[in-house]
Amino acid sequence: YNRNARSDNTNLIRLMVRPVMEMQILNRNVFLRLLAAGSFLSGIVYSTDITLAIYYAEDELNVRDKDLASMFFVMGIVGIVVQAFLLKPL
Repeated sequence: YNRNARSDNTNLIRLMVRPVMEMQILNRNVFLRLLAAGSFLSGIVYSTDITLAIYYAEDELNVRDKDLASMFFVMGIVGIVVQAFLLKPL
């Protein structure tokens, strides 16, 4: 029993460390580091931009929660359609 518990702990540690180890490919050169940092910062800016747009629409354009829910529903359906039918399979 103790041996299996130790094996499970080792597997759990390997599972947790694996993503960090795979990210070491980004340290191969400066270009990959800059590309990763740019992608990360772009995601943060995009997320913040969407949040601010929602607050602006609620305050200035008199858009309510029901309208925003409908907008997100339509955006989700459009995203599914684009990914399922319009993008070529990889």
